[in-house]
Amino acid sequence: MFGTLIDERFPRMPWERFDTVVFDVGNVLLRFDPEKIMEEFIPARWHDAVREHVFHSPYWVAMDHGLLSLAEAADRFAGLLPEIGDEVRAMLVGWTPMKEVVPEGVAALRLCREKGKRVCILSNYGDEAFSTAEENHAFLREADVLVVSSRVGVMKPDPQIYRILTQRCGSSPARTLFVDDNAQNIAEALAMGWEALWAPEPSRIARFFGV
Repeated sequence: MFGTLIDERFPRMPWERFDTVVFDVGNVLLRFDPEKIMEEFIPARWHDAVREHVFHSPYWVAMDHGLLSLAEAADRFAGLLPEIGDEVRAMLVGWTPMKEVVPEGVAALRLCREKGKRVCILSNYGDEAFSTAEENHAFLREADVLVVSSRVGVMKPDPQIYRILTQRCGSSPARTLFVDDNAQNIAEALAMGWEALWAPEPSRIARFFGV
């Protein structure tokens, strides 16, 4: 049976229902805004080209899938945009350290830990970029279980990555809550029998967790 979103039934987090809370990273714990990243590194007249050939490129997906390293992907992107190859390389190296925290998401993660819940992270992310994020943000190192797409070779919303996390957490799907901003990822979690909070805006997290 396909479930309903948790906040349609409970306006605030029903702590007794869950043993495990699973957080996405992008736009849940750390902001991912390609437009802001391009403003920092790329001349404005090239933004459309970079949006298409970098952020919407299959090479970006391959990096998140663990099929291309950051250096290999940078070579592919620079080859597609040779006129601004240096700027594209600088962007790929520099974008991860400049990512801003989503305070509502981090507060919710830490509240879950205070409440004694198992806290897990499930994210589509390149390996090197995630390592940099871990170094810069202690809350990522506080998770009990990390499942990162590039490290397991499968991406959300593939059901297998949800199974991997369930196995590593040892948690019951029915007692697992997933927080993500992406509707497809949320739909798959519901199909797997998890509970889910769809959070396209951080205010949804703040309201539900009371942070």
